[in-house]
Amino acid sequence: MLTSFHQSSRFFNSLIAILFSSLFANATELAAKDYPFPTKNAYVASVFSAFAAPKVKPHVWAVQYRSDRKEIKVLDRDLIIKLAAFQQSKPAPLVLVIAGVGGDGNSGVAVALAEQFYKKGFNVIALPGTVSWMYSVAISEMAAPGYNPRDKIEYYTWIKWVLNHAKKQGMKFNDISLVGYSYGGLLAGFLAPYDLTQAQPLFKKVIMINPAMDPAFGLKKLDDLYDQGKNIAESRKTAIRVATYEAALSTPPTADPVEAVFKFMKQQQIGLKEVQWLIGDSFRFSLQNIVLGTQYVIDRGVLKSPYSKFSLNKRYEESQTINFSQYMDKIVMDILHSITEIDQAFFCESDSLFIGIKANHAPGGSARSQQHFRMSAPSERRVDIDAVGRRLHERENRFGKNRRVVIIVHRT
Repeated sequence: MLTSFHQSSRFFNSLIAILFSSLFANATELAAKDYPFPTKNAYVASVFSAFAAPKVKPHVWAVQYRSDRKEIKVLDRDLIIKLAAFQQSKPAPLVLVIAGVGGDGNSGVAVALAEQFYKKGFNVIALPGTVSWMYSVAISEMAAPGYNPRDKIEYYTWIKWVLNHAKKQGMKFNDISLVGYSYGGLLAGFLAPYDLTQAQPLFKKVIMINPAMDPAFGLKKLDDLYDQGKNIAESRKTAIRVATYEAALSTPPTADPVEAVFKFMKQQQIGLKEVQWLIGDSFRFSLQNIVLGTQYVIDRGVLKSPYSKFSLNKRYEESQTINFSQYMDKIVMDILHSITEIDQAFFCESDSLFIGIKANHAPGGSARSQQHFRMSAPSERRVDIDAVGRRLHERENRFGKNRRVVIIVHRT
């Protein structure tokens, strides 16, 4: 949904104001006039990201992070992390942009957002989200990210490494702000209070754009979107995938992505159910790569199909059967159970960050006995954004900070 930056400068100017001012509230719910998106349909809006293309080409840094994990031998592939960097010719504030689910440091939405900050005079580096193939295989210690109370610690170490690398590349910056969107916004919410526990905190401002405030519900929703494809013929799915890929590649950076999407949908006669499935299919493809990657790095027996360097098809097909809820249950949670005791409602209450979520969670017990992620998710959940903002604000005050963290949400 962030391709709306190509449509209006008013929303983006509000982000710039937040970076320079401490007068904004903890949580900001934008009025329609300040977020003039050309459609109120959240599903159609999500397709815009496939057509987001930067007009300014960034530098792409190719880096290796872990000395103990330089390649995936079965794939005969080096683990190179790509980061899109927009560098000013003189010292300037630095903005770090954290991608959402499936997004890496050179993916469309992250780069499109980074470009907008660059045009306003900032240095910018786009970073991979935790729930992504590149992060899981090349950065994550467990090779199975997704639990933010743990991920925040190693991600903070990763950020410090990136900052040192930026200095070696000649980037000169005088302060640092953190911006995350979607699942990256959720991670930013965990990084903000952790940052203040350090001897020298890094971030001047932290902005959470449309953060995934209820991950359990959000990931279940992605599974539901993918399941919309059960009533779509395989031939039609293939045609939609190919048409989307070709249309996205053929759309020049100078084109209006909104017009390109509406033109594409009209030409292909794509209905709402197909749009929903297309979104779910895109995320499922990202998950499939994550599942494959985690098992290549540390094979925990989740995938049963035998494989070799020259025979990967069966394992590839098996990975397609795992959805987001199963990934959390069979991979992330099982690993965490082996090293620590997890509170039953950890997604909503760990670090007291999400105390504002109103949902029917099973009381008491640990995740070992309750298997909390498999609990039935309500069809709708209400998140009290103001309550979450107040909780973050209270923490900031304890460390002598004021209005450093801002949550921006847009309700369609």
